[in-house]
Amino acid sequence: MGLNFNKVWGFGCSFMYGTTIEPGDPEWVRDTIGWGGIIGEELDRPSESCAVSGFGNQDIVNHFFKILPDIKKDDLVIISWSNPHRFYYADPNWTMGSINALSNFDDIQLPGRLKHMLFAQREISLLYEEDIVRQQLDHIILIQEVCKSRGIKICQNNALVDVTKDIDMDNADDHIISRQLSVDRENFWCYNQTTLTNLLGLSGNNDPLGGYIKNNLLHEQKKKGYEGLWSEPDSWHHPSAKGHRYIAKTLGEWIKNNDNFKH
Repeated sequence: MGLNFNKVWGFGCSFMYGTTIEPGDPEWVRDTIGWGGIIGEELDRPSESCAVSGFGNQDIVNHFFKILPDIKKDDLVIISWSNPHRFYYADPNWTMGSINALSNFDDIQLPGRLKHMLFAQREISLLYEEDIVRQQLDHIILIQEVCKSRGIKICQNNALVDVTKDIDMDNADDHIISRQLSVDRENFWCYNQTTLTNLLGLSGNNDPLGGYIKNNLLHEQKKKGYEGLWSEPDSWHHPSAKGHRYIAKTLGEWIKNNDNFKH
C-alpha cells in the first residue's frame, strides 16, 4: 500500500528548524538539513519546513493558522511541540517572540514590564502545573481537529518535554481527562512514552525545561551509541546534521509503518 498524503508540512522550533553554532560550522543545518525539511526524502514526498527557531507552542499554533490556507486536503502536517513552559510575548518590537518562562532571565536585557510578566508567569507555572497541562492538551486537540475537519493528515510529537506524561487520571479534573482521552494517539508519535530529546539520548523529560536551555549536566546524561547526534560544543543542545537525519529516518519509518498514513 502506498502513502495516502501528497506533501509534508513541518511546524516546530529550532529542534526541527536546525540550529547550530555559526554559519561556518561544518554541521550547519539551517533550512536544508533540518529534519522538517528532509523528512520528505524518507517518505518520497515533497516537504516544507515551517519551523522557526525560538518558537514556543503558542507561536507554533499561530504560525500553523497563518500557513493553513496553503495546506491542501490530503497533505500531511507534522507538529513537533516545543517547550510548554516557553512564555509567549505578543509584541512586534520584541524579536524573540517567546522565551523560556522558567529559565534564568534575570540578567537578560528585557523591557521592565516584560520582566515583571515573566516573574509572574514563572511563579504561576510552578504553582499551577495543571494549567500548563491543560494548555498543552488544548493545543494538541485544536490542531488535530482542524486538520481532520479539512481532510489533512496529522502527525504530532513532543520534541523536548511531555507535560502530559504523568497525568493522574484518577484525580485530574474533567477538562484534562476529556482532552487526554481525545488525543488521537495512533497519529501521535510515542504519546506519553518519549520525546525526540530522549530519542537522541538525553533525558529531557526529567527536566521541566526539556533539556532546552543551558545545562551542562545534560551532556553527562548522553548514552553510549548516540555519539555525533548533537551539535558540539552547542550548550543549547540542538541536534547535529546527523541528529536531524536520525530523527527524519526514525519518524519517517514510523509514518510508513502506520496504517493511518496508507491507502
